[in-house]
Amino acid sequence: MARRKNGSNWIAPALTEIPGAPEDGHGLRYLVRALNRAYTRLVEVELAPHIDITYSQWSFIRMLTREDGLSQRELADRLGLMENTTLVAVNLMERRGWIRRERDKKDRRRLLVYLTDKGRAIEQLRPTVRKVSRTAVAGLDAGTIETTRRALKVMLVNLEQALEDAASKPRRRNPDKAVRRGERERPSA
Repeated sequence: MARRKNGSNWIAPALTEIPGAPEDGHGLRYLVRALNRAYTRLVEVELAPHIDITYSQWSFIRMLTREDGLSQRELADRLGLMENTTLVAVNLMERRGWIRRERDKKDRRRLLVYLTDKGRAIEQLRPTVRKVSRTAVAGLDAGTIETTRRALKVMLVNLEQALEDAASKPRRRNPDKAVRRGERERPSA
């Protein structure tokens, strides 16, 4: 049974409902998030001696290497980032001379992002990033890696389907919590 809020020993009840979930709060969600953070940080540490670049910027370089001429929105969507995060990164990358932006000839409202020669040269650091991937799976056999990959893909599909289902349902407001602007409860004296 889950422990309740008692200082630092609180565990969400949902974690203990997963068969085999550890009681220390390190369930799948925690482990996936921690793995992503560690991977991201190690990529940045490994790239640091070569270039001052964030993991997000590296991701933009990789995406544009595969498919040059994407809009900022397309870049954000493909990498699962917020558009404002993308805008900040693209502005910095443009100042550094790694990318250039051009108006779309078909739709003048869209700005398309292209790698410059300087930006394309960053791709030469790909073996450094591959080394991080090899470090992450060290000690795991190919079967375990493939099983893990398949399991994570199924989990992702499940969550994306649940998000689609939730988005298709009409949102209902809780009448007890609905407060119109200016009608907030005031403490009585």
